[in-house]
Amino acid sequence: MITQRVLNPIRRIILLSFLALMAIAPIYAEGKTRNFPLASYDTTGCRFKGRSQDCSDKVMTEILARGKDSIPILISQLTDTERTKKPAEEGWSYTLSGDVAYIMLISLFTDTKGTFNLTGVPTWKNVIKGCNLSMEGCWREYVRKNGRKSVQKAWMDAWNLHKHNIHWDPAQRCFEISKK
Repeated sequence: MITQRVLNPIRRIILLSFLALMAIAPIYAEGKTRNFPLASYDTTGCRFKGRSQDCSDKVMTEILARGKDSIPILISQLTDTERTKKPAEEGWSYTLSGDVAYIMLISLFTDTKGTFNLTGVPTWKNVIKGCNLSMEGCWREYVRKNGRKSVQKAWMDAWNLHKHNIHWDPAQRCFEISKK
């Protein structure tokens, strides 16, 4: 039979272990799943570089630091409708966080020659096909017709299909799909 004297230290150890886990869990979860502050993305001074990863904005720096783990977070943000402080694209009247997530995802899978290298997702070619509006107008029309959820689903499907073969190419500064 276990005496009360033996049981009390065991209870304390269990309680302290539980409390420690409760304190650590939110920190771990935040580091793995916290969204990026896309509404504060600032492309001032680098809009004509072509790709988001070629800008030194603090949001993009955080995305690049997280590497491949950034992709599903950005995908989860494709449906966000918070307005950015400034339009993320030159000539646009406004952008939403979901627009920025899309722009970044496209950029992150585009090499230095402009070749997009992920299949199964709507690209700018899909967005502008048959559209006679500005890039912003075509994007808004595409989203109106297809919905942000469909864009998100396509990206999530592509991610789930290729996530084990996606790697960062430091020479091209973009994500690529490994040849099997």
